Amino acid sequence: MKTYFYIILLLLTTSCSQAQEGWINKEKLNEQEIKNIKALSNLYGLVRYFYPNQNVESLNWYKFLIYGQTIIEDVETDEELIEKLEFLFRPIAPELSFCDSSQRNLINNGDFIYLWKHTGIGKKPVDNDNTFKSEIIECTNHEEGIPIADSLYCFQLLDEVNVYLPIAISYKHPKKNKQLQHLIKELDNIKYKLFTENLYNIVIRKKEKKFQFLESEKFRIADIIIRWHIVKHFYPYFREDNLEQSWDETFNVAVNNALSSQNQEEYYYAVCNLFSNVKDSHIQLMKNAYLGGFYAGYLPSFHPDISVSYVNDTVIFNPASSAESKDEKRFDEYIVRSLNNKDIDSLIKEKRNYISASNIGASNQKLFSNNMLFECLRKDSVLNISMQNGKIVTIHTSNTYPTFSVDMHPYFLKKMEGDIYYINPTYHAANYEEFKTHIGEFQESKGLVFDLRGYPSNYIMDNIITHLSNDKIKWGDFRLPVYYYPNQMNVIYKTEIDYLYPSEDYINVPLVFLINENSISYCETIIEILKRNNIGILVGSNTNGTNGDITMINLPVFSFTMTAIKDFSGYHGKGIEPDIMVQKTVKGVINNEDEELKTAIYYLSNKMETNH
Repeated sequence: MKTYFYIILLLLTTSCSQAQEGWINKEKLNEQEIKNIKALSNLYGLVRYFYPNQNVESLNWYKFLIYGQTIIEDVETDEELIEKLEFLFRPIAPELSFCDSSQRNLINNGDFIYLWKHTGIGKKPVDNDNTFKSEIIECTNHEEGIPIADSLYCFQLLDEVNVYLPIAISYKHPKKNKQLQHLIKELDNIKYKLFTENLYNIVIRKKEKKFQFLESEKFRIADIIIRWHIVKHFYPYFREDNLEQSWDETFNVAVNNALSSQNQEEYYYAVCNLFSNVKDSHIQLMKNAYLGGFYAGYLPSFHPDISVSYVNDTVIFNPASSAESKDEKRFDEYIVRSLNNKDIDSLIKEKRNYISASNIGASNQKLFSNNMLFECLRKDSVLNISMQNGKIVTIHTSNTYPTFSVDMHPYFLKKMEGDIYYINPTYHAANYEEFKTHIGEFQESKGLVFDLRGYPSNYIMDNIITHLSNDKIKWGDFRLPVYYYPNQMNVIYKTEIDYLYPSEDYINVPLVFLINENSISYCETIIEILKRNNIGILVGSNTNGTNGDITMINLPVFSFTMTAIKDFSGYHGKGIEPDIMVQKTVKGVINNEDEELKTAIYYLSNKMETNH
């Protein structure tokens, strides 16, 4: 009851020191200001995630960074910056120094040491085993792969400024520390509230939900800093995405975009733009807001009730299903030329700046299969879509969920021409028990086509695949990262090799698996297993190139998912290539033809004729 009272009180609060009327923004930081913020940011990343002080595990780091910005905002020299940073961070990390470590007397090593151990980061969206965990641990001083206790490691904050800091220590910090208590008291004085409107206006009068804490430019910068370091220290493909060379450059851009944002929609897209530099299709921003762990609100998005496809650099309205073939002279009725007088190619290029995707195919998958091309953050936005034939189609954005492409195969299992079976494990009503009842028919057929152009249920595919080989099936090479060091140094990967064992009901017929950019994550795991174990033929186009278990990073606003476990198969960012590549055509899409399925059936039919 006390918790609920606090929440209501929080929502009804109408004044606070950190929440001001209207958005505070400025055009751009000058060179010294960005330098100060970058130094604060870099030292925060080291101290928060890698300095083991048990007394600050529950510290509000947003408030800390807001306070830190206040401390350094008028700094004009490196000497003054160092002085302010020492004042800010010493209560948490007393050994911190900006002098050469050789000039420091180190603490004597004990038998036990304390250090941060990050097994992945964040939390699995569905996880009863706490796979991902960040904790300060106690261990012996002789364990392999861990930092040396009480040694001052050197880290570069700026081109001219280094900091020396232990990341493993041989003692526990005393609970009573006057400097730390003073710091926590200062942070407690920083208040921010959730909405610009009170609870009555939002619930009863249906006022728009606007997140008031985002109006503070210092809060927005703190938010960017926190996101930036999660990627820097814990994104497992950091080096594969070449972020070692480019991630620092994104910081300045992201901070200035956050500063210049004039409303929550602009800030949302500023965060999207930051993450667009990461080649991870698992990255998805939630349009929500949290304070104190309470789900409080969300920023709705709206979509028109249409679906589109993208083929050969052409945007196509998906026409209604029809057995009648469309006249090629009328194709221009379905081809999009512009949106609200903006050339469609320019719009696509602009939208890509706000999408995290492993490659161009994966970017297309988000834009078109997920219908993000027409996403708006305002209800009833008017979209004037100009077709190639000159016709203007006017549509309003009213749906809170995107309209996905029409499913050409709304069934799990079907017998096709030539005694070939089509099986769609990605269909919402797919059922392994139903699959088993047809095994006898499958064994007498000319072949099976499995549609993996989507996300199958793992229960279904884990079981089905055991019928497709008479040998032990080796699972993918996934490794859980363990971080003791910052900056992706000395990462330890836990390797677990799993096997699936064959079922007694082996289906020994030719097999084809349909794949494309919609084949992502667990689906790519299945496809990689097929390829690794030489099961069947892959037909279609490259898969998404995004695999490894995802994690949820819960933040006060715009929480996000990203990849946290690394797939060592080598397909990240590239996807798995099919054995038979199928290039879709404008004609095929407009006529609702499944050219990939047609190719699979043709392959199986010819294969059987050749064998006979």
